[in-house]
Amino acid sequence: MKRPPYSLLLGSFLCLTLAPSKARSYGEGTGAGPSLEERAVHLFSDRLRVDPDATDSSFSDFPAVRPLVYNPDLAEAARFHAEDMAVNDCFQHQSCDGTEFAARLQRFYEGIAFGENIALGSPDAETVVFDGWLYSPPHRDNMLLPDWRELGIGFAVNDIGQPLWVQNFGDRVEVDEPITTSATHWPLRGSLNQALDFYLAIYDPQGAPQGAELHLHDQVLEMNLDRGSDGMETWTVQSELVDEGCPEYFFVVTRETGETVSYPSSGSLTVPIDDAECEPWTETRKATAETATGCPASGQESRVSGRGCASSPDDAAGPGENLDRGDDYASCAVVPGSQGGNWTLVLAGWVLMQRRRRGQGR
Repeated sequence: MKRPPYSLLLGSFLCLTLAPSKARSYGEGTGAGPSLEERAVHLFSDRLRVDPDATDSSFSDFPAVRPLVYNPDLAEAARFHAEDMAVNDCFQHQSCDGTEFAARLQRFYEGIAFGENIALGSPDAETVVFDGWLYSPPHRDNMLLPDWRELGIGFAVNDIGQPLWVQNFGDRVEVDEPITTSATHWPLRGSLNQALDFYLAIYDPQGAPQGAELHLHDQVLEMNLDRGSDGMETWTVQSELVDEGCPEYFFVVTRETGETVSYPSSGSLTVPIDDAECEPWTETRKATAETATGCPASGQESRVSGRGCASSPDDAAGPGENLDRGDDYASCAVVPGSQGGNWTLVLAGWVLMQRRRRGQGR
């Protein structure tokens, strides 16, 4: 089956069940995930939500909204759907065997409401969020919906090498708030002596933190505010990779009250260097001591634009920076009907032409 290089779909619907949250550690991984790609989509989604205007001034009407808490059940549902589409050669909100979107999500997640964005062919996590879903109105609305509290990401690659991406959103009344919601490094695979950007998303109802630190290479790097304010924020720092293999890192946030919170709450995240094969999370955590500034050195620029120490709040932004040509995006939406259980498929009658804008960031 011949497929377009980039395709997008969106779905959301209402579920009338409630479930209490369960206390858990946060940010760790398992053999199933989250993968590096899934962690990056979560962070970039949070980065968009805390300050949509920083990405593109045309989104100034969208208010800042809270970062989203990782939910392993939503992640399992998203990963199941991504792998199903990759293995069984379909691209739709229903499972490839015809199981409806609502029925599939309810097998994994109990909540008030949930929604979904899917994409086919976007080459990486930054592109699918900031070039794809963001510039399709229904997908953008889904990512910036204030009602969402939780998020799960799925990633898979089909037999012809096309990436498949799934965002599953949820809205439960009771959610454990971890303060630090997501983190990643960018790009996802580094090289020795290469400078990478490290990002951390924070949601603290008590207000903006006193500061945040990256612990890497036996150093403590002071991070800088990237986007957002008032405890709905992303922080960033840039650092060179000086260790081969799988360098480990973690973050520490000092809240307004003086309490410290780490991400992940135990163990470390890893950066694969060159051809190294690394688990995204490891149980080990190395002690760090030396403190250093986190701004890029003179002449070095952050790889992802924003409002951190190396970028201008007036930076322009737009779709297509990572693309070599115009790309077509088609979308549809699944929304609740007027009666319970009556689901209506609404096809959006447009194709969004994405043309490359050179010299602009996201």
